[in-house]
Amino acid sequence: MSKRAMFLTAGVVLASVTAAQWAQTDEPGARRAMRESRAERREGPGPGNGPGAQAVTSEQETKALAALKKYRPLYHQRLMTLKASNPGIYRRYLAWVWQWYQDIENMPEKVRQAVSAKQDAEVRIGQILREYRDSASDSERAELKSKLRAVMAEHFDAEQVEREWRLTQLEDRIKRLRAELKERVERREKIIDARVAQWLEQEGRPLHRPRPLGPGPVDPE
Repeated sequence: MSKRAMFLTAGVVLASVTAAQWAQTDEPGARRAMRESRAERREGPGPGNGPGAQAVTSEQETKALAALKKYRPLYHQRLMTLKASNPGIYRRYLAWVWQWYQDIENMPEKVRQAVSAKQDAEVRIGQILREYRDSASDSERAELKSKLRAVMAEHFDAEQVEREWRLTQLEDRIKRLRAELKERVERREKIIDARVAQWLEQEGRPLHRPRPLGPGPVDPE
């Protein structure tokens, strides 16, 4: 494989496996911010790139590749080609595959399939747009526009499944937080007494907070 083809393959893999990290919004400004963020990661330290990168373990690699082979077989094949031709670049993009795997790991099967379908649609959208730009025929462009709309509809439907699941997850988290807040109110006196005791224990030592008092930390028992 030529160096140019190798980098093109790596780029396609990267574009595919990071699709799940796109902003969950239709606002152009938010999408632009995501593109800028991804550009910064490519240019500076990040997953699989730079001294701060954390290496993917053999166990993580096995899990991520198994999922990629099941849900993104074409890109699994291309990544394996990249592994054979340039192990160094393969390791860099493996970090992105691991991030993709972590995102879908806890999803129900239906949602995983939807995410995969959405990513496949994004690839096809790109292909159709390239064909549309290269075409000089009005009739061919009309046909490509019709294809683009059909694929865009598939993308929309798949994205709706993913969004619905993410919204459900958010609603469940809010319920848990409200329950914790209610329990905290019931334990008000105990929490206050414990915090007073913590502060008093600092007597004779340099004064500093025993633990943050703002939202988020675990309250003393």
